[in-house]
Amino acid sequence: MNQRVKRTLPRSARYPLGRRGTSARLCAVECPSCGATVEWDPAGQQLACSKCATVLPVAAPAGPVPVRAYVSISAGLTASTDDHEAAHHDCDGCGASEDLASDTWAGRCRYCRQPFVGNPASTRDLRPDGVLPLAITQDQARVAVSAWLGSRWFAPRALRSAALGQLEPTYSPTWVFDLSCDARYEGRRGDDYQVPESRTTTNADGSSTTETVMVTHTRWRNVSGAVHEDFADLVAPGRRDPVAREAGDTGGWDLQAAVPYADDYLRGASAQTYERNVVAGFDDAAAQTTDRIEELVRDDIGGDHQDIRELEPRFGGVEVRHLFVPAWLAAYTFAGRPYDIVVNGRTGKVAGTRPVSRAKVAAVVVAVLVVVALVAFVLSRRSSAPPPAPAPTTVAPSTVAPSTVAPTSSTTPSTTVTTSTVASAPPTSAG
Repeated sequence: MNQRVKRTLPRSARYPLGRRGTSARLCAVECPSCGATVEWDPAGQQLACSKCATVLPVAAPAGPVPVRAYVSISAGLTASTDDHEAAHHDCDGCGASEDLASDTWAGRCRYCRQPFVGNPASTRDLRPDGVLPLAITQDQARVAVSAWLGSRWFAPRALRSAALGQLEPTYSPTWVFDLSCDARYEGRRGDDYQVPESRTTTNADGSSTTETVMVTHTRWRNVSGAVHEDFADLVAPGRRDPVAREAGDTGGWDLQAAVPYADDYLRGASAQTYERNVVAGFDDAAAQTTDRIEELVRDDIGGDHQDIRELEPRFGGVEVRHLFVPAWLAAYTFAGRPYDIVVNGRTGKVAGTRPVSRAKVAAVVVAVLVVVALVAFVLSRRSSAPPPAPAPTTVAPSTVAPSTVAPTSSTTPSTTVTTSTVASAPPTSAG
């Protein structure tokens, strides 16, 4: 029979409420039919009992995901502001009591594996605004991972049968920004023009050749101006976790499918709140506008060349949403080394680390060297081979028709003489 762990002190005395250290009772939901724990079902997009077929609706607010004005929530913060928060879990299943890792929002009891979610005693100003519900099932994720492990030629063949650890659902905190940017610039515009120029070259025989060519020059002038652009759905990670590290390879998020936050979407998954606050997120989002703003400035300057000397972007109308995005995480060991895998919980796209077969890499290197050597050998044989002998020429005997002109007493052959004038020294006068 499970018994609760006896507490010698009131929870409020051992875990005082506050921004830096908060206690919380993180709860599970029981099935009304059998009493088992209900979890989020990605296939049915609903809550489902882990033992019987009972399903429950999600207790979620209606309407779009709320947005916040950045200026109202960033006052007094810097990117390095410490905003960590502790949590404490009293398990409803086995009665165990445990301190959780910093910023834990959802997870499972380490003793009985009962899921819990939520931190009702949190004093954070920025609780989650919305969530992208997990849409890929564990079976779908496992199939995608198996295909990914064997999809690269350089992967060892034994990798297909590697012992893959348990796939665990997780949610990663994410900042999503909408903003406008007005950027003033100063620089130079370069316009090309061509002028004819005479160039004299010396030939192989010592003679010279003069020709006229068109040479391009650039005329520069100072310019200044301003550009404007609106940006939407700029994503910045709230944690430096595997989901954030592999985000570029697992693809983007269908942010328009986000729904207002409710604990029910996270039941059965793990989650931690942000460790990189909203100011750090804004810095990431602002950096994502740089290339587009420079492109607009160069288009505004025009001409054939652009030289941007000063660029001052100013951001306005900044709105932010604090979302949880889903993924499946797995780990496996191959040849004694650990590797991580991340599966996008919305699309099923896989990314991560995996070993490389040294034998296959060596085989490719050898094959390339053989091909290079073969090409070099063929080219050298062609260059050293003697030129082919000329084909024999058959000359037909010429036929001379008898002349009807009476022969003269003597015939003088016609001779073309090419003379060259040689300058001689002037004759010396006799003394």
